[in-house]
Amino acid sequence: MPSLTSYMCLAFGRRNGIMNTQLTETFKMKNLISIAVLSSTIFCANAMDPADVLGRDLKLPGASWAGHVGIAYGPYFDEEPEQVFEALNAEKAVQLNTIDDFKSRSKYWGSRTGLTDNNNRTRWILAAARNQFNRCTEYTIFPQFKVATPDECGKFRCDTFVNYVYWQAGITLPTYKSALAIPLRVYNAFPYSEVARVSLRDLDDKELMTRLQTDGSPLTDDDKSYIYSKIMSEGITDQDRELYIDLIGTVGTPEMIDGLMETYRNSTSMKVKMMSLRSIGDLQSKYDDKSKLVEFFTKALYDNLTPRGAAPTIRALSRYSKDLDAHRAQINAQLGIINPDVAKMLAVKL
Repeated sequence: MPSLTSYMCLAFGRRNGIMNTQLTETFKMKNLISIAVLSSTIFCANAMDPADVLGRDLKLPGASWAGHVGIAYGPYFDEEPEQVFEALNAEKAVQLNTIDDFKSRSKYWGSRTGLTDNNNRTRWILAAARNQFNRCTEYTIFPQFKVATPDECGKFRCDTFVNYVYWQAGITLPTYKSALAIPLRVYNAFPYSEVARVSLRDLDDKELMTRLQTDGSPLTDDDKSYIYSKIMSEGITDQDRELYIDLIGTVGTPEMIDGLMETYRNSTSMKVKMMSLRSIGDLQSKYDDKSKLVEFFTKALYDNLTPRGAAPTIRALSRYSKDLDAHRAQINAQLGIINPDVAKMLAVKL
């Protein structure tokens, strides 16, 4: 069975028209993930576009996780690039080397994409990189950098070079002039890997959970169906089931609500039951059978709920039930266990 680091290759990002302005929240979430976790996430790459960012281990004992990054270069946008602009600790810092050479120097991470929304932006990135390549540049280990001019040498290290080049093209990475900027964070500021990994179905339980928690790439319909099937299976722990239910509440479809209702009724785990209520609440707006929703949540209202389950229960009933007065006392009792601010907002809708 393929391991977590076995992948098939598929291009994402610019070819799909992904806009830079749509990715701000993605950047924020990426930066919240710990370096220790991200450093264990290795990608391969095959298809890539010019201006995509490549990554590999840093050749420094004890600090390989910090990484090294470069910018893919190719003269034609419809062909896979074969070269990479990178800043190295050498007499001439900014260099143009082959991608094969880049891969051979240390463990290769892959390439990432998703910020260049059109070919003009790509041209600006590559023009800025070539501009510095054609001038005198020196290497520095410090995060402060200096841009090369016709009269003065510039100073870069690999991550500040990528940060600067993208900034020149009008794309300010979250690592630009940041005290926390290291190559790994630059690499993970790009939202999409240039690879489509093996199907989630080919991963064991540990690999699957690691993938879902560390890789923010979009899930396919088959991925979502498989996660849903894991929720409905008997061979997983309640802890994993709770996490899968949480994810389905974000990426699932209304057709999965019936299974979540069944999970709520059958589970003996309070955490699983409450997460089921929350995810049903997240998905319920497009569920066709509103009377079934009302019946389900009305019964749940009289169960022993925690705040996590009480809030979506009351919220759903306030939207769809026509008989709230008959359950007013129980609703008020459940409101009493919810955070006062949340309870106040829910009470307004009742």
